[in-house]
Amino acid sequence: MNDWADDMAERITALKEDQQIKDANFVEKQRIKRMKGEPLWREVRNHVTQNCGALNAKLAQQVLTVEVGPGDLGPRRLRDSTEIHVRADIGDARRFLHVTFDTKTCTLAWHCEEGKSGQWEIVVNDDGSATFAAWGAGVLSDPSTIASEMLTALLGF
Repeated sequence: MNDWADDMAERITALKEDQQIKDANFVEKQRIKRMKGEPLWREVRNHVTQNCGALNAKLAQQVLTVEVGPGDLGPRRLRDSTEIHVRADIGDARRFLHVTFDTKTCTLAWHCEEGKSGQWEIVVNDDGSATFAAWGAGVLSDPSTIASEMLTALLGF
C-alpha cells in the first residue's frame, strides 16, 4: 500500500473507534437517566402533594385537590404513576394542572388550562448524577422548584 492508503485507513479506523465510544457513552447516559429519572419524578410528585397539603392546612380549607395517577380527579394512586392532576378551587374559579412524566424519554411536561406550561428533561451530569433541565434552555432545576413553579402557575400567580 502507499502512504495515502495507510493514512486514510488510520483515519477511518479512528473515526469508527470514536463513534463506538460516543455510542457507548450515549447508551450509558440513557441507562443512568432511566435509573435516576423515576426517583426524581417521585420527588416532584411528593413535593406537589406536600405543598398542596400544606396550603390547604394553612388556609384551613380544601383549595388544592391532588390526584397522582391516570384518570379524572378521584382515587389517589401513588405507586408507579406517571401523571399528576391538581384542581384548584379559589372562590368561584376552578383551575386544573396536568403533569406527565415519560419514562422512556425521561421528560416531565405540564400545562394549565390558562396556557401556562413547561417541560423538563432528565440530564446526566459529568459526575454521573442526574437532574432536571428546562427543555431547550438547559437551565437546571430541582424537584422542589419544579413543583413550586407548577403550583404557582396553577394558582394564577
